[in-house]
Amino acid sequence: MTRTTILGLTLLLATSCAPAPNTLAQDLTWAAYQVCRTSTGTNIVITQVYPDGRYSWIASDRGTRVPEFEACMREEFAKRPRPQATTGATAAGRIGMKPRREVGPSSGAWIG
Repeated sequence: MTRTTILGLTLLLATSCAPAPNTLAQDLTWAAYQVCRTSTGTNIVITQVYPDGRYSWIASDRGTRVPEFEACMREEFAKRPRPQATTGATAAGRIGMKPRREVGPSSGAWIG
């Protein structure tokens, strides 16, 4: 292999492994989580935030101030501007996954 080919393959591998940047909806969800985790004192942990802002969470037990946390998240989502929908971004997180619980900024809470 030539030096140019090796360099090209190295650059291809390096750039293909780079993480994708968050969407605006993901950033808004993480910001709301930081506020609500602190203000409610909950042990809820967000495990994944989907491109449209929905998220999955887990908690060590059900007595972890879930109602307070969900109310806080709804309030934080109401304070923040909603990003415009992007083509194809909303269906990506549901394929092949069944999260324990999902909550979204526009639809309240539902069981996944």
